[in-house]
Amino acid sequence: MQSLKTVWRGEFSRDFLTQKYWPVMFVLFWVPVFIASFFYPGYNIVQDYISDLGVPANNPIGWPIWSFGHAIFGILLFPVIRYLYRQLAGEPRKYLRVGTVFLILSAIGILGLGTIPQFSYPGLGEIHATNATLLIGGTYLNLFSWFPLMRKDPKMKQSIVVARLVAGLVILGGLALSVLPAFFLDDQAVGCSGGVCPWYLSTPFWEWTFLIGMMVNDVLLFFVIPERKSC
Repeated sequence: MQSLKTVWRGEFSRDFLTQKYWPVMFVLFWVPVFIASFFYPGYNIVQDYISDLGVPANNPIGWPIWSFGHAIFGILLFPVIRYLYRQLAGEPRKYLRVGTVFLILSAIGILGLGTIPQFSYPGLGEIHATNATLLIGGTYLNLFSWFPLMRKDPKMKQSIVVARLVAGLVILGGLALSVLPAFFLDDQAVGCSGGVCPWYLSTPFWEWTFLIGMMVNDVLLFFVIPERKSC
């Protein structure tokens, strides 16, 4: 039986992480998001952003549920980061520390998304955008900063290491393809008609893809790291 103290320190086994802790995190995040979507009139992942579910003006009943899921996920992510750091403690410090900082920023980002409501007050929009950037940027910068560390380790499962990098590049490329046209090209240039873009150029769609891909990458990360320390 794991105590709350040892869990918070990340002092648990990979079996505990993958069979108990992470499934609980997964449920506590996705169930609130799923419930919140029911209270949002006509919600569509191709047309509406993930964060739209957490806007009180758009989703007056569902937004606290959405916020809870993001906040609790952010809190529960910190023990996972401590677990990963412990398991990688024998690796070159420059890669380990930098990548860990990026993961912490990612956790702060999703925690901030859940704890700072998106009311229409001055400055809150910028804070929300900052938290979203921390989440996305922290996740991808960790992916790339830890790749050299893992790629050189003979104990790592190389196929999963490469798969994790490829998955990250694909999702990042898709997100860029949907975001960049919105800033640099007009509707006709990106194949939009009447302001409505096809699903594959939809920023909300790629935002959802990123979120799912981020969680897939997390699971790959759990299994690629050999369990070097007994708990």
